[in-house]
Amino acid sequence: MELRQLRGRLEAVLEASAVLCVSGLDAAPSHHRRQAAALVQWMLEELHQQAAVVRLAPPAQGGRTAVADALWQALVPDQSRRPRLLADAEHHLDRLLARRSQTILLVEEADRLRSEGLLWLYARWRTVVEAGGAAVLVLTGGQPLVKVLRRPLLASLRSSVYVHHHLSTRESGLSAAPTVPAQGVGGPGQGAGPEALGQGAGLEGMFVRPEIASVTHHPDGKQSVEWAPAIWTLAHRGYSGGGRLNVWAHPDEGSALKAGARLAMESGLDEDPDARRLYAAGAFEQVLQRYEDTHPDTHLLRVQAAFLEHDTL
Repeated sequence: MELRQLRGRLEAVLEASAVLCVSGLDAAPSHHRRQAAALVQWMLEELHQQAAVVRLAPPAQGGRTAVADALWQALVPDQSRRPRLLADAEHHLDRLLARRSQTILLVEEADRLRSEGLLWLYARWRTVVEAGGAAVLVLTGGQPLVKVLRRPLLASLRSSVYVHHHLSTRESGLSAAPTVPAQGVGGPGQGAGPEALGQGAGLEGMFVRPEIASVTHHPDGKQSVEWAPAIWTLAHRGYSGGGRLNVWAHPDEGSALKAGARLAMESGLDEDPDARRLYAAGAFEQVLQRYEDTHPDTHLLRVQAAFLEHDTL
């Protein structure tokens, strides 16, 4: 289930040209942490076989210069020396990134970079996206990546993070850190929204996350995505409670679907062979649909994002 959830999130950022953070394995050796980045790279290349993933491994405590050197070495075929002035290097790198059908930047151990280095990478991603290109920025690292992104200097980067995925030991297959709950980080991406969204470590940081509110398709074939803060909800109305509608909030879509499927099975669907097969296969969304198909029209069991009004935050 966890790998399917990571795959789903990677699919979402590829489609929306967004930023994804993958954290975990903080206590693992450095080579295991790099293997976690390799897992993400493999999944990205499986999802988008035409796109070449640019994998960066800047040195620890690397700032703008170190990160620029790493990107230059990855993108410049002849390995020529980069221009002495960083601004000249930025201009050349931006042009190289813009020529790609889709830019995918995968950063190893991003939690060990200085804020200025992270901001410099974020600026490269933003430059491509604002020019109408397709770009994805994936930051991988240990659990401290959650705290790193809460630095005031990184508010702009934090506000563009689509979702923060915690890579557990069981999911990665590596020996590493104890598993802790994933923290939602970030606010609305390329749309208006409160910068404070997701900064707290309480329920707001756990449950509120940016989701796609609308997608506008333009005559030239391009599309623009509007993001808004939302929580994932599970709604149920059945025989119990006199037809009352019950709604629960969940940290993410995956957990809401799983809880909904479990509720469906506990509500009598465990006697349905098709439902049992779907549940065993982890097809939780189809289990919910099976529930509605086999119950009266007044019953419902659905998972959806509930968007928050800005003035309520």
